[in-house]
Amino acid sequence: MLVRLEMEGGFALVPGLKRPITLDSEDLGAAGRAKLSRLVEEAGFFSLPASLGAELPGAADTRRYTLTVEDGLRRHSVSFRDPVNNRALAALRDLVRAGGS
Repeated sequence: MLVRLEMEGGFALVPGLKRPITLDSEDLGAAGRAKLSRLVEEAGFFSLPASLGAELPGAADTRRYTLTVEDGLRRHSVSFRDPVNNRALAALRDLVRAGGS
């Protein structure tokens, strides 16, 4: 399974945040692979719409995320902003940001 996280926006321009982060389950140990799979399942990732939530009025500095998961023949992308109401999706984002640890 490959998971790619793209981030944009936020309070300050920080070079490097624009670079996507890719997490390959093959690079993780058994526990990391299990956690990644569990979070994708708990989030209902492949059933989520392509875009979650609307931009909040006056929230110009919120960060926008796009997560793309490729698992075998399945590939799906979901874009969302902070705060996200789907706890498993937020945990998946955080797992990818942390490099799978």
